Amino acid sequence: MKNKLLTIALTAACCLTYIACDDNKDEFLDEFSTILSFRNCDEIEVEVYNTGENGEYQLIVNKSGTQLGTVTRASIDVMDKALLEIYNEQNGKDYQLYPEDCYVFNGDKQIEFGPNDTYQTRSVTLITDKILESNQQEGNFVIPFILQNSADSINAERKYVFLKPAVIVPNVAFEKTGYNLNIISDAMDANEIELNLPAVFSVDNKWNFSCTLEPDESLLTEYNEKNGVDYTMLSEEAYTLSNEGKILFTAGSKSASLTVTVKRNKLSYEL
Repeated sequence: MKNKLLTIALTAACCLTYIACDDNKDEFLDEFSTILSFRNCDEIEVEVYNTGENGEYQLIVNKSGTQLGTVTRASIDVMDKALLEIYNEQNGKDYQLYPEDCYVFNGDKQIEFGPNDTYQTRSVTLITDKILESNQQEGNFVIPFILQNSADSINAERKYVFLKPAVIVPNVAFEKTGYNLNIISDAMDANEIELNLPAVFSVDNKWNFSCTLEPDESLLTEYNEKNGVDYTMLSEEAYTLSNEGKILFTAGSKSASLTVTVKRNKLSYEL
């Protein structure tokens, strides 16, 4: 009899537990039927290039949940100093605000989702020269955004974006540096030997520009001392540089080259 009572009691408890869990699940789904969040969130490092042009970043807000056809809205706002200090205190951060002249928020801060919209975007223009000035000061500077003011749910873990611009100075460099062996001998028929000297640009190239190559004997002296060798410079009459030493880059290409023409009859050979 005791076993039967125990079995009945356990069965009743399981039924009650199942009913309670099922009710909570329905409430959870109802509460989060439409959820808004930043696609990329938290601290985001953005590279901007010191080329005289400003940078750009796209903020993307996603709509998710069980009811994607919901019409909803929210706002993307820049956090003020007081709100950022609260965030710092709660999350162990030391963020500081970039001055307002370091960026421009493009478009309406209010974002609206139609029944067929699953995401919305807003662009932020990053003012390179102003950011560079701020980066020279002490501080952990960011442009902080918060997603808020929605009648629907906002994912608490994906409602912040902290843009952290890093100003990069592009550079041109030789594709291959150091010692490059080129053999020229009297057995060659041609008197003028063309040697190709390729160079590369460090970022995607959107411009037509040139840089000038100038031989510098002091660099050779420094290389000799550092590497324990005794290379000597060719005489000026023994070679010419194409385009008067200019390497010409064209938009869309990260590489260009210079032709060094060596005059074999002007070379001197040391034994």
